[in-house]
Amino acid sequence: MRADADGRSRPLWRGNPRLLLGALVLQIVLLPVAGWTDFPVARVLSTLTILGALDLACRNRRDMTIGLGLGIPAIVLTWVSTLPGTQSLHHVTYLFVIALYLFILNRMLRRVVGARIVDADTIVLAICSYLILGAVWALAYIPLVHYAPGSFVGLDGADTAARVDDLYYLSYVTLTTLGFGDITPATPLARALVVLESITGVLFTAVLIAMLMGKYTTRRS
Repeated sequence: MRADADGRSRPLWRGNPRLLLGALVLQIVLLPVAGWTDFPVARVLSTLTILGALDLACRNRRDMTIGLGLGIPAIVLTWVSTLPGTQSLHHVTYLFVIALYLFILNRMLRRVVGARIVDADTIVLAICSYLILGAVWALAYIPLVHYAPGSFVGLDGADTAARVDDLYYLSYVTLTTLGFGDITPATPLARALVVLESITGVLFTAVLIAMLMGKYTTRRS
């Protein structure tokens, strides 16, 4: 047994943020593989990420009920909606997945902000929150690409499902304000979303680091 970021005791194997961090990193690195292999890389990694995030984010019965209520349908629909003749499920799948990721991000940030002890697990949890924020923005771009083709130069004429890896790439490049320019916004709405994500990434990093450093300094003093 050991204490987690909010001071509660838990087994070493349960709620380990390092496992979620590993799943998120694998999702970022291996997601492009989904475009040229028949193995369901994206769905496997998404399932592992959802399960790991729920275990970390849900710390009471109410949160677990909401998390499972969103997570189980999201996982099932993610797998079922790839079968032939299930195109009508894509919109429902998207709604469950985006709602689940927003719920997880909210609960994880509340754990980081409310942590009484700033240790390695707290820092890893903050990193996981940052990476999930990038995934949320990638999901936010999907309706724009689907309903307004040509919103991004570099994605023209591409099927939305086949370009999910590109949207994740676009999101993380924007969140970190790198802006390579190989995929660029071409409409006012797309530009607005990209600007908002850039601002979110900068503020998230600055505020979170300042808060964690303040708590760490207080603890040492």
